[in-house]
Amino acid sequence: MMKNAAALIVGATVLWTSGPAQARDLTVLGTVRADFSRDRDEVENPKVGQRFWGLELAAKRGAITLESVSVRFGNGKTQTYKVDRRFNTNSRPVIIDFDTRRGRFVDEVTVIHQTRKSRDDRQAVLQIAGDRAPRRGRGNSGIDWRKNWEALGATQVRSRTDDREIAIPRGIGRIGVVGLVAETRPVYVSSVTVRYRDGSRNRYRPETLIRPGDPIYKIKLERARRVQTVDVIYRGRKRDRDYGNGRMLILTKLQRDRIERPRKQPKGWVLIGTAKAAVLSKDYDAIQIGKQAGRFKAIRITARRQDIRMYGMRVTYGNGTQENVPVYGWIRKNQTSNTFDLKGRDRFIKTIEFRYRTKLSFKGSGKIEVEGLR
Repeated sequence: MMKNAAALIVGATVLWTSGPAQARDLTVLGTVRADFSRDRDEVENPKVGQRFWGLELAAKRGAITLESVSVRFGNGKTQTYKVDRRFNTNSRPVIIDFDTRRGRFVDEVTVIHQTRKSRDDRQAVLQIAGDRAPRRGRGNSGIDWRKNWEALGATQVRSRTDDREIAIPRGIGRIGVVGLVAETRPVYVSSVTVRYRDGSRNRYRPETLIRPGDPIYKIKLERARRVQTVDVIYRGRKRDRDYGNGRMLILTKLQRDRIERPRKQPKGWVLIGTAKAAVLSKDYDAIQIGKQAGRFKAIRITARRQDIRMYGMRVTYGNGTQENVPVYGWIRKNQTSNTFDLKGRDRFIKTIEFRYRTKLSFKGSGKIEVEGLR
């Protein structure tokens, strides 16, 4: 069911919900009345000629479980934000920031939601508003890090302790500084371990809370060296669970004159990213690849330490187009999945996103290795 205008459409990329308080210029696009069942509603935007920097979704009556939000922009492209959050009139609204400096035209918004039957049998009401307040930076962190930094990877922040290992592409070259940025939710970082390609490693213990909008937290290495992986142990505080799930970026100082880009990329299968799989619950990971890694014709996945169940994978290319890779079912320990040919072999890969889980075991969490074929 739908009332008035506003456009929300549900798809599937990355999720982020309510962030820190900041100045907003809200324009109500429409409202949705939620039945006592899982439902999908679409709202067309009456303010077609206006640019928006984000959306705010607030419960005006009752309690609603919001699963996802899809936005169809003026250029015809659709982006989906996974939310999975229950909130009511007393909760913080769900805030979605578009990754843009100039704002974006919105044609339609689609929401998938669910609600429980209330005592007075009244329907819950969800209000959708567009935010016209320009952002100073890009992304949900509130700072523009892209001028002098390069992203090595990203990880999801939840109300639990997590351990994420980011594989560093060889084309990055020597790294002297590692930066951490919180998006949409505060994150407490307890440990950062840098493993070098010569086998040595250094462990740093920040023991600090990083909030969205804070300056980049910098970890200066002893000297610039070739890095193989960066392992981060972190957690989201339970007191911040109203923010929903957030994201943390792992960055390195951009040194254009030092970045080593081999004239000829080696052929065959190469490791392009790793991730540690959660136990029992489904998990999400996004591996940043980038132009420096080259182009790939196919990809495959190898399970380490534990059997891992895959729930699908999405490849985003450098021009923004996406391709869904049908990776489903169990991959046994030390076994490799089938080879999946990529349609965009003439384009470089920007990110690879996937969902997975591993079974309960005293041997610890599983590990996923993603390889690309040149």
